[in-house]
Amino acid sequence: MSEKNNTNEWKSRELGALWARKGKNQNYFSGYVTVGDLGFEKRIKIVGFKNNFKDNENQPDFRLYQSEAEAEASESSNNQAEGEDQDLI
Repeated sequence: MSEKNNTNEWKSRELGALWARKGKNQNYFSGYVTVGDLGFEKRIKIVGFKNNFKDNENQPDFRLYQSEAEAEASESSNNQAEGEDQDLI
């Protein structure tokens, strides 16, 4: 029974998931993170690449980016929302 409780605890703390991928030039991660705001959850697709420009130990080993398709959709909806706000003024 404690294993089930432990699994439920980890599941409730989960923020997303990553999968290892093999690219043409380098290996990378793809996946998603789930973010919440005011009770609404949104799943954002991301990609992660090894930081090939790491100069010292304080710099990250990997960098995460919002997937291009996600970024374009988000930017488009933001532009629409901004246009709607301007009409109200």
